[in-house]
Amino acid sequence: MAVEGLRSRDGAAATPFTKFPYTWGVGKLTGQILENYILKLDLTTDSTFVSGTNLTWTSAYGSSPFKLNTTWTGTTGGVTNLYSLLDASTNLATANDGAINVKAVIKSADTAVTAGFLYGGQFIAKKSGSGIAAAEASFIGCEGWFYETGTGEVRTGIGGNFGYHADSSVTHAGGVWRGIQVFCDNLTNRAAEATGICIWNMGGAQDHVFNIVNSANGFTNFALFTDDGAPAISTCSSVSAIGTKGYIKVKVGSATRYIGLSETAT
Repeated sequence: MAVEGLRSRDGAAATPFTKFPYTWGVGKLTGQILENYILKLDLTTDSTFVSGTNLTWTSAYGSSPFKLNTTWTGTTGGVTNLYSLLDASTNLATANDGAINVKAVIKSADTAVTAGFLYGGQFIAKKSGSGIAAAEASFIGCEGWFYETGTGEVRTGIGGNFGYHADSSVTHAGGVWRGIQVFCDNLTNRAAEATGICIWNMGGAQDHVFNIVNSANGFTNFALFTDDGAPAISTCSSVSAIGTKGYIKVKVGSATRYIGLSETAT
């Protein structure tokens, strides 16, 4: 394995070890106060390291080719276990070009898959033990957002882009495709509020909670509910006082419409 470009914690070139594990000292960086690194790689487009260093590895159950175990005892926050920064301060040539900081791909080719799950990525925030995490100490499994600062302007900003793409010609009998699936799973005890999806306006005026865009053949239905009364049911004898108990405002194209609400249903 080539080791060009590897640097030790103090910035000096690392010794070219002949086998794993590679070990770097934990000395303090000169003049460094806020950030300390076990391994730090400073790469440019002409770095020999980026010309291709591959690890071929055959896994066993429960094992990983790369693992970080970190114990943090600080109280002021700001710790990052794995940090990656891509400075993309350049102009991309065409609309199809892109820059990706971190990319994770799982692939399944000709082998039939009859059970189990394939994850491109998984993020978990886990609380264990008997200690109480107060309301101010949020556990967040995954966070994604775009950020505009300075005097520049972002014309299209998307905090999270999820979906599915299929270009095969086979018939998917009985298949299920969902761009986003949110599962809610708790035992006997639960929080004072348990919500599947929360849309939170934290500042400013927003246009829509949901924006349904049709660039193809549209959607057959707006929503699908289980017909069990929790929260929707397909039949009832009466719905009272529609028109006097409030409404939900929606936009259909350029037209503003109101969905009337009722006080009781039987």
